[in-house]
This record gives sequence, C-alpha cells and structure tokens, in this order.
Amino acid sequence: MSYDYTRFIPESVKNLLQQVKDLSEGYDVYLGGGFLRDLYCCVNEWSGDRVLVDICFEPKDIDLFFVPNGTSTQTLPTLSKSYINYDKKAEDIAEDMAARGVASLRGMMISGLRPTHDVQFIVYGKEMSIEELAADMDCNINQVMYSLSKGWYQTEEFISGHENHTIKLLHTFDEDRMISRLVRMARKFDDYSVDTDLDWEAFYNDLEYVPERGGSFCEED
Repeated sequence: MSYDYTRFIPESVKNLLQQVKDLSEGYDVYLGGGFLRDLYCCVNEWSGDRVLVDICFEPKDIDLFFVPNGTSTQTLPTLSKSYINYDKKAEDIAEDMAARGVASLRGMMISGLRPTHDVQFIVYGKEMSIEELAADMDCNINQVMYSLSKGWYQTEEFISGHENHTIKLLHTFDEDRMISRLVRMARKFDDYSVDTDLDWEAFYNDLEYVPERGGSFCEED
C-alpha cells in the first residue's frame, strides 16, 4: 500500500519549516534524515493508522538542511524562544564533511516545539537539488528529504533498504567514523542486517563502546 507520508508530518514541524524558510535568505530549506526515516518506519509499521503513528513516533531531533539557491546574500534565521547549543564549522568535525560540501552545523533547543525541541541546522556551501541532497546522506536508510515546495523525496536505496531490512553505507570516509555509524544504525534497527566489509560486529557487541558524536547529522542517528 502506498501512503501520503507528508500528511503524517506534524503541523508544528511544518510550521517551523515555513517559519525558517520565511526568515532565511539565500537558502532552500529541507527537512530530512532521521526524523523522516523514523516517521516512514512508524507509518509502515502501523499501516497508516494516524492515532497509532502519533503514539509511536517519538523523534530525537529535527534536522533542517540549508542549501544555497544562487542568490548573493545568505542569512540563517534567528528564531524566538531558541537557545543555541553549538555552532561548528564542518572542517572542525570531520574533513569528509567539508569535502562533500557541508559548511557548518548549528544545534539548538526551541522552547515549546513538539514533538521534540531539539533542532539542528545543516548548512551546505554549494547548490544541490533535492535528489542530490538525499543521495548525500551516507546511510541508505536515511536518504529521504522533504520541502514545502517540492514535497517528499526518497531514493531507491532508501526504499530497498527498508523493504529488505538492510543497512549499508553509500559513501567512503574515515573508517572509525564509518564503523561508528554502522554500530549506531544497527543498534537502532536491530532487526536489520548490515551490508559491509568493515569489521564492525565486535564494536556492536561491546556494551561499553559508545561512539562519539557531535550532533545527530554527524552520526545520522
């Protein structure tokens, strides 16, 4: 059965996306990553039952992606009732993030926002289409994006990954970070298999191993 996933996005989040879009200059703004992935899984698990989806969907945070749209001036929004937890340049987190076009990350808390008050801005330094942006997500099961103007987009890798219950990384970067990413995803989706040549299972089974993180986008959790 095919669902209209956009109707399950909470109105509070759509309102946030509209507010951010209106206050931003020089950027197209997208909602993506783990928030939409978990919503997708919840809708499919409960066969589109709105009440059950509302009960089971408890996102950790909201990732908003900012992509330059070709204008000369670029300004990120200042949101009322928000507190900035961190503001980082991509190169200060990982070289591969800067190489793929990410310029900076900003994490914040927004008072009164539901279903979560944790929001992250992922700011790119290059123009990209929604298709290119979704494909830039490292893990197959996270390759999904939404915008108010372009709607919901998911890659074929995203669909097949969830249908086949298979996790795989689609980009190559620092091996320790790749293993960290796989461990996080495998622990979250413990009924999914992992398609990789990396030696990650010892870390998965080590209960004392807690991968470092610097914002959800860094680990796509």
